[in-house]
This record gives sequence, C-alpha cells and structure tokens, in this order.
Amino acid sequence: MTTPRFIQNITGFTLFVPSVEETTEWYEKHLGFQCEGYGEHAMIKVSDTNYIFHLLRSDDNGLSRITGNNATCFLFVEGLEAMREKILNTGWDKVSEIIEEGWGTKLFYVNDLNGFELRICEWNTDSKGEI
Repeated sequence: MTTPRFIQNITGFTLFVPSVEETTEWYEKHLGFQCEGYGEHAMIKVSDTNYIFHLLRSDDNGLSRITGNNATCFLFVEGLEAMREKILNTGWDKVSEIIEEGWGTKLFYVNDLNGFELRICEWNTDSKGEI
C-alpha cells in the first residue's frame, strides 16, 4: 500500500519582524541577498527565481504566534569560509566559529538583527548530502 504524498513542495517560510525595511537592508548588506518589496511584506531571494523566505511586519515580532518554539534556517553555500569572512567584514559580530558536524557538513551560526538564527552550511566535498 502506498501512502499518498500530500506535501508537494516547500517554497519558504515567513519571519514576522518589526521593520521589513530595516530587515531587508540587513539581509542585503550582511548576506548579499536580493530583497523584493518593502512596507508590510518582502521576499528574501538568492536569485531572480529562488527565494528563501518572506518577511511580514508585526508589532510583536511574531512571538505571540509561536509559544515555546524557536526557528532556525539552514542555508547551503559554496565557499563557507569566504561567506563568514564577508559577513564579519560588514561589521556584524553575531557570528559563530565554523563547526564540523558529524552528518557531512561544516557550518556557522549567524543571528540577524531581529535575533533569528541562520545556519550557514557547506557539504564536505566527500559527502555532498549523502548520510
């Protein structure tokens, strides 16, 4: 018997932030992402056709919507060390050291201006996602 697959695709998630404009400026400056839209809504993108997540303005930073939970986002890159140095060179200091993980990656953590955690990862060359 085959179990039906209800979820076909996950295209992103939403972060609730007090200022969409300040948050998009942070992602553009410190991570080099493309941002589209301002005001109450924006999309954070890595290319014209590939977005990572949405930003929506919220006076309470969305925390009343999630009780007892905290979210993180895994972003896979090539050139992890260079990416970390780029972020540090912008003056942002909420960046961890690089950590070797046992599941085939190395990564570092960075917190954005709203405190959301991003895990910037790179597959080890011999694993490329094979666990």
